Amino acid sequence: MSSQFYVLSLKRTLHEAAWWMPNEAGYTRDLNRAGKYSHAIIEANRQRLDNGETTRAIPCDLAHKVSRRVVSAEDAAKLIQGK
Repeated sequence: MSSQFYVLSLKRTLHEAAWWMPNEAGYTRDLNRAGKYSHAIIEANRQRLDNGETTRAIPCDLAHKVSRRVVSAEDAAKLIQGK
């Protein structure tokens, strides 16, 4: 069993996954900025962090297996402009 989890916001996930940030301080689509939550924290807060309706706790190793690095169109435009 994984000892660290990311919390996936099912409510905010549309085309890309939306992850809870550390300390439940907002959302991010960048897995590198997502908060890591221990199994104990997930268990103690199951209704909020892994309720199956609005959130799902995903093992970090599994999330990394399916993740990919991308460059946004906005950042690509900056690269083209040399910024």
